[in-house]
Formats: sequence, structure tokens, C-alpha cells
Amino acid sequence: MSSSYVEQDIGLKDHIRRVMPLFLTLRDAEGQALVTAMLPPGGRPEPAFRIIIVGPENRDPYPDHEEAIEALGDYFGLTLDRTHCYPYR
Repeated sequence: MSSSYVEQDIGLKDHIRRVMPLFLTLRDAEGQALVTAMLPPGGRPEPAFRIIIVGPENRDPYPDHEEAIEALGDYFGLTLDRTHCYPYR
């Protein structure tokens, strides 16, 4: 066993922040989940990242919540259209 100590977690939190997708859930007034979004790390545009938007039980949330999804996209500067973000057609 070595007597020297090496910090293994140097920069770990920053690394996770840079690479971990951002998961958000839009909820109604009672706290029920309406839409779950998986956005690029930090919510910043990243062309290679596949954004996913789903409703409860992976249903299509766009018919009922398209305006809220669009507002979320506007907030982060992302285009969250159904064609590219809803994975089940």
C-alpha cells in the first residue's frame, strides 16, 4: 500500500456538470408530471446530442403541452420540436 495520497475526485463535479444530461420535468399545479425532457448538459445547444421529450408512460406530450415545451426551448435557446425530440412515432 502506498503512503502517498492522490485526490481522485479533483474536478469530478465540474466534469459531471459538463457531460451529464439535464433532466427536467414540467408539472401541473398539483405536482403531476406532464412532460419530461432530457436536454444537453447545462441546457446548452450541442448538435451531436439527441434531445428527448416524453410524457407520462412515454406518451406523446406535444398535443396537450406543445406551448409549454416551446417555452422551455425558448428559455434554453433550444428547438424542441416533436419531429426531432419525441422518440416514438
